[in-house]
Amino acid sequence: MKKVLALTLNQIKKSVSQKLFLVVMLLSPLLFTWLIGMALGGSGTAQGSARTPYYLVDKDRSEISALLAADLRQSTGFKPVPAGEEKAFQALDDRKVIAVAVIPAGFGAKLKENEDPVPLEFYSLEGRLESVAIKQDISDFLTRLKASVAAANVAETVFEPGENAGWQKVFARSREEWAEGSPVTIGERDIGEQEKESVPGFTQSSLGFTVMFVMFTLVLSVGGILEEREQRTWNRLLLTPTSRAQILGGFFLGSFVLGCIQLALLVLAGKFLFGVNWGSSVPGLLILMTAYMLAVMGLGTFLAGLVRTQRQLQALSTIVIISTSMLGGVYWPLEIASPVMQAAAKFTPQGWVMAGLTDLIYRGKDLASILLPAAVLAGMAAVFFVAGVVSVKLAR
Repeated sequence: MKKVLALTLNQIKKSVSQKLFLVVMLLSPLLFTWLIGMALGGSGTAQGSARTPYYLVDKDRSEISALLAADLRQSTGFKPVPAGEEKAFQALDDRKVIAVAVIPAGFGAKLKENEDPVPLEFYSLEGRLESVAIKQDISDFLTRLKASVAAANVAETVFEPGENAGWQKVFARSREEWAEGSPVTIGERDIGEQEKESVPGFTQSSLGFTVMFVMFTLVLSVGGILEEREQRTWNRLLLTPTSRAQILGGFFLGSFVLGCIQLALLVLAGKFLFGVNWGSSVPGLLILMTAYMLAVMGLGTFLAGLVRTQRQLQALSTIVIISTSMLGGVYWPLEIASPVMQAAAKFTPQGWVMAGLTDLIYRGKDLASILLPAAVLAGMAAVFFVAGVVSVKLAR
């Protein structure tokens, strides 16, 4: 075991000392995460993370508009920030805020008189996916408020004064019911199609490029066997009192530890630099990523057996990793891809790990949701390792 650990430590030191490795390991994934994340919308907000802010301008300043503003503050996904009209629209022009909602003058009076209220005004940046969700969120709370006002208006016309069923009492009671949850829920879902929900920009890019660059690190690290052969140090290792299993164990364990270090650094960077919430199921994340890294190491072993030099491996692995990353949903959510591409993703390690990460982190599912992806990745690892051991001529 000491020999394996010594070889592992040597593998780690050798890789970390290379400047190109550090660029691939840290700088490149952070740069691409920022660039693609901004292109996809720039928000790292996922379930359980900080709410996406927008400006709320109250030009009505009535009791009803104040209640609507209070309701909007209860949103779990979005945060209305009170602001003056000039400040709000200047921030929107400067692209410092995603959207601005305006409660117009006369809104409360029209609503209380049982008339159609003056429509809320909504302004947003073009191409931002969150703006649609913000508008829908406002509409949902507005519907609740309209229902409470309508119930109070009906009660006031039906009951005689003094029957302890005045406007304010019914209105307050109706709002209490909404606070506890909608009394009646009506939903519609097409069971013939999967739900299509867009993952926020930085969440998608952080998950995707963490997956892709960990793959680069592991494949090139495992391919270090080729470098040892080129430098004629591999045969020297075989001549030492160290078994071939120990040598391979040192290489693979060193690669695995490097992948774990890179993964930990990129997860922390995603959390603190881009506001990405990596979920609350640490065991699920560890199981899924361990299965993924083993599958990638197996793929690296297989690719190393197809070439003769480290430079050839770099060229081949770049083609394989980038093409399979496109298919596997690294650059964009698979939910927006065609059915053909979604089917093709099931033949790539990235497709399975991205599906598991999206369910675990963004959709807030539990540990059970990653068992199938982890099992498939473990199967891929076994197949790739067997194919790799057969293809690599270690004695050369």
